[in-house]
Amino acid sequence: MTEKHAQTPAGRIKIFLLQHPYSLLALAAALVSYTLMWGSLQGFVDAIDHCDKLFCDFEAQYYPMGKVIFTEKQPVLGYFYSAFSAIVLSVFSLFGKTAALWLWGAGQLAAAYALLVLPLRHVFKLSDRGKAWYLLLFLTSLPLLHNFKWGQVSVAITLMVIGAFTAYRQDKPLLSAVLLAVATSIKYYPAIFILIFVFKRDYRYLRNFTLAVGVCMALAAGLLGPANWLRFDLHVIEFTITKIWTSFNSQHFVAVVDRLAKTFLGRQISEVRLAQLGQLSLLAAAMNIALAYFFVRKSKGPQRDYLAMMALFLSIPFIIKTSWPHYFVFLPFGQTLLFLYARSEIQHKSIRYLVYGLTAASVALVNSYIFKLFPDWQVYSELGPFFFANLFLLAGIYLLVLHRFMPVFQPVTGKQ
Repeated sequence: MTEKHAQTPAGRIKIFLLQHPYSLLALAAALVSYTLMWGSLQGFVDAIDHCDKLFCDFEAQYYPMGKVIFTEKQPVLGYFYSAFSAIVLSVFSLFGKTAALWLWGAGQLAAAYALLVLPLRHVFKLSDRGKAWYLLLFLTSLPLLHNFKWGQVSVAITLMVIGAFTAYRQDKPLLSAVLLAVATSIKYYPAIFILIFVFKRDYRYLRNFTLAVGVCMALAAGLLGPANWLRFDLHVIEFTITKIWTSFNSQHFVAVVDRLAKTFLGRQISEVRLAQLGQLSLLAAAMNIALAYFFVRKSKGPQRDYLAMMALFLSIPFIIKTSWPHYFVFLPFGQTLLFLYARSEIQHKSIRYLVYGLTAASVALVNSYIFKLFPDWQVYSELGPFFFANLFLLAGIYLLVLHRFMPVFQPVTGKQ
């Protein structure tokens, strides 16, 4: 191919096809399997959870919230996000509902593409075959499909968090702080990731993050009025913290244990036991925060910040009482990170293969091909597959620490 021909659109496409044959096969396999499993877009919508509409959350909560934020100045029914996010959504209210749905769909696809490409370009070092496997893993991950069906924001939030750590690694701390601040200002819980920079004692980063969050809050307070803004956010925070979610879709530790007790033991867990489970859940989250501290302060290597980040991501179902399936869109990233780290860093063969097994189990539990084996979404989701996929991945990360510091997990050298 001549240099002149390579610069044409057809030439670029041909070069791409030649350079990425496995990735293209993976993409084709995913699309064909979607067609075989669901037949149509409506078939997909009907299979993935209740509600027979695509972008159901956008149509039922986000779009109405954007419409009334400046008149009602309080959350609409089912809206559990910040006043700042409601102001962002008001941009979509400038369009008719159909046009807004199309714009939201375009944003969904763009965010998913960015979440796919960012790790491939800046985090993982993969061959074309490796990229193809990651592409297939990503596209068949149920949290991603769940996010798309509901038109949720978890992909965008996860993208901003991973983007923040990537920007920090590339010596762009201001961009990193702004990304994390915007994510926090939209959905609160990304604030947990600031702990990593507390552990780093990066005071300039903490200042920039605080200022960026302050700007977002000031914008909301200025447009709604300080009292209305504060009332809005406190109402959402109080509701999400105090309510115990027992919905079959909640993957919070307490909700999963409660459902499993009803399903397999046929009995209700008492309020006292639920409270004790809640305390145990917070203890698990505290251990994960300690794990993140270990990676930041005691570990070495270019991936330590990402491992610390994953320790906090994996704390979500122990902290956030909703923990809907789309919250877990970080799993493909974490599964790949753990696999690659184990392959390069764990010398003990048995431990390495145990980590591989935990990673494979995590992948399988939230894969659309496995989901297809269940009679319907509710039967599948009630068993807590997203929580257990999270738990298996967390166990694999703890094994990384045990492998390094406990002699029994070290490889045996010399003659046997």
